[in-house]
Amino acid sequence: MASPIFVSKPSDSFSVGVVLRGIQIAALSSYRSLKNPAVYTTSCIIKVTIFTVAVYVFVNIPTYILKTIIFVLKYSQIYPVNSHHILSTFHYFVNNYLNLTIFGITAISHFDSLFDDLFLVNLEFTDSVNSSQYHANLVQLPCVQSTWKEFPTSLESLNLLLRNNPRFKVFIQTYAKFYLFNLLVFLLISFPGKFTSLVLGFLSFQTFHDKLGTLPSLLLIASLSMVHYHYTAVVLIYFYSSTRLSLDLLVPFFNRINLTQFERNQWKKSRDGIIFGFGLFHFWLIKKYPFLAVVIYSIALLNMGYFVTRLSETPPPNPNQLINWNTTQLIWNRQFEVTNGDFVNEPFDPFPGSFIFNLP
Repeated sequence: MASPIFVSKPSDSFSVGVVLRGIQIAALSSYRSLKNPAVYTTSCIIKVTIFTVAVYVFVNIPTYILKTIIFVLKYSQIYPVNSHHILSTFHYFVNNYLNLTIFGITAISHFDSLFDDLFLVNLEFTDSVNSSQYHANLVQLPCVQSTWKEFPTSLESLNLLLRNNPRFKVFIQTYAKFYLFNLLVFLLISFPGKFTSLVLGFLSFQTFHDKLGTLPSLLLIASLSMVHYHYTAVVLIYFYSSTRLSLDLLVPFFNRINLTQFERNQWKKSRDGIIFGFGLFHFWLIKKYPFLAVVIYSIALLNMGYFVTRLSETPPPNPNQLINWNTTQLIWNRQFEVTNGDFVNEPFDPFPGSFIFNLP
């Protein structure tokens, strides 16, 4: 008898082993990427420094505004406030649910070519080591979106940007949905009620049932229901944030192979686990060392210049051949090669202790 449609089996593309391989590739490619001499140009270092300061200011603007409001309310005796409680709650919300650092860095990529260049620079370096043609073919494909030269300084210029730059519009819409989901989770754990466990359980089940399978998902939900709501929120936020980061890092690749939205979803679905593991490594580093966020994000894009060569075959140089090639890439044909650890044996400088990457 056929299983009911709401009962699913574990996905081959999402397992503990596949996620760990994603983390391993992220760590190993970081070492390999920093061996690329083209990374250490004066222009690159100057831009990363400028963006580091810009993102720091952007991320801390809400905190400065709130501190000013609290100062005025507290010392003008207009309204009594518990400044310590308000600030601690605000910092918790901003740091764990907004991820303004990643949002700010990704937004910059729409106005400057640095991050796109980093992806291509390391893709070229990977080709030089592996004697492949990935970079040479990819750069011959038309980039469907280019960087917007003018930063919006008013509502009118922002509206013009949204109407004339589909890529930026999709970026804003995607993060709006992402933040609405995070806000819902934050409200559920901050103001628990009768249905908090039920809603969080439903959100968790919707997230994992097609990846882990129905029974493992129910076991995960049962385990999380026995601890504080905070841990369910952490699992959900880390999963979606890590996946979101990986997809942001894939933008320079997606802009050239020109997948439809359906094809992009299918492409991602067949690589869910490895993408999550790759994003989790870099997301954890950014959370751990926020003052180095731009540097870590830059390294992550360098790593993506290597990682994407593991995720798909070498693209054709002719745009007319893309339709057929895209169709062949929707299902990940190289999964066994990657999950088997063959990437460790490529002719890069050996990573100290890299033998552990060959372990099953």
